[in-house]
Amino acid sequence: MLGLTDQKGNGNASFKLTGEEGLDIVEEFYTEEAESEQHQQRHDLTHVQDIQKGLQQSVQTLN
Repeated sequence: MLGLTDQKGNGNASFKLTGEEGLDIVEEFYTEEAESEQHQQRHDLTHVQDIQKGLQQSVQTLN
């Protein structure tokens, strides 16, 4: 009985989207997240490069 109710509810909630509309919806919700991740990755890379530069400056060549 519950399965039938679930199917009926899902049928009422279903709607049709064209491919283009679906992409618009995805872009609307995930663009900011993707941009935030890219910014974080750039920040992490810069941080690693700063650490490497600091280590290189603190190392002395021994002969």
